[in-house]
Amino acid sequence: MQLKRYKIKDSDEYLQAGMANARAAFEVAPKESRHRSFVLSNLGMALSHQYERTGDARILDEAITLATEAVSLTPGPEPGHGSGSRRDTEDPGEGTSSRAQQIPAHDKRIGRLANLGSLLYMRYKGQNKEADLTEATWLVRKAIDLAGPKHLDFKLIRGLLSTLLYSKFLRTSEATFLTDAITVMSEVIGITPSTHPERAAQLGNLSQMLFKKYEVTREERFLDESLFQMNESITATLTIRPDLSAIMNNPESSNMRPSPARSSDFATRLAIFAEIVLFRFRGARLPPDVDRAIEMLRKSARITPDGHPHLLRRLERLSGLLVERYQSFRNLRDWEEVVTLSRWRERLNNARRPSMTVPQGIAFDNNEQAGSSRDQRNLF
Repeated sequence: MQLKRYKIKDSDEYLQAGMANARAAFEVAPKESRHRSFVLSNLGMALSHQYERTGDARILDEAITLATEAVSLTPGPEPGHGSGSRRDTEDPGEGTSSRAQQIPAHDKRIGRLANLGSLLYMRYKGQNKEADLTEATWLVRKAIDLAGPKHLDFKLIRGLLSTLLYSKFLRTSEATFLTDAITVMSEVIGITPSTHPERAAQLGNLSQMLFKKYEVTREERFLDESLFQMNESITATLTIRPDLSAIMNNPESSNMRPSPARSSDFATRLAIFAEIVLFRFRGARLPPDVDRAIEMLRKSARITPDGHPHLLRRLERLSGLLVERYQSFRNLRDWEEVVTLSRWRERLNNARRPSMTVPQGIAFDNNEQAGSSRDQRNLF
């Protein structure tokens, strides 16, 4: 109950209470209990939320261990109720651990297979180990085979598959993965209601994929479609989160700042939107694109949590654009904002722990993806 409230209220208080309850249930649940798989899943879900807030890899490793055991303990269907598809018996491939190879085709395991795949993808994003990506993709494909189009979570699991395929493209540069990722995500969006809370992330992911398609083909239609989809993603987010709009337009209201788990993804989409707009500007030299990019980066910085590893980079990027515009138009407001941003960056640098590092590069790169595995997770 506390974790459900956390997902709605986004409060540390509810998360900590949910963690305590989940941990207590885990400690007292007998190993032979038929409810143990649920207890494991519940604790794994709580740990995944905690990892999102702390970035502690040990927490994620524990969540993966629990999710793996939950899958192994989840009862299967009656004989003859499996999907019978090829993937029920296929070899997941090199680099995949034995736990994935030992998972039989159990219809009731659909959500937990997808959850485990999602957690492995989270670890892949943090540690860049190909084995995690390979195993996550295999697990999610198996979940899709078992689910079928009529399953309640079919579109969410397919959305996760699209994200995994896109990651495979980024790793291998094989165009087939990118084409398949775009096709799958487009299909998912086509069957997702306009009011669905995950639609904004799906649109943002599709936008990134289309931009990469433009980079590969240099066909302008993909660039235009990428901009359109990201704009739709931002609009969809603000429709269900009007509080973010208030924060973006009132940066002095520090008490209104959202918590890390709920603002970082949207901030990333704004930053990526700015980079796509700037890319078009570099080609067409349209001043309104620069103004729009600056505004998007400004809003992105305002809602990015202070501890986010990309905040300093976004502030540097914004400062650079403001300096560039100042040199062209000599507007003192731009220079004053540069000074303000410099002070903000100095404050953040002073507050950073020595162990923290800031990823290099501009705001739009392989580390900065519009959607997160949380968008497709917790399918119990």
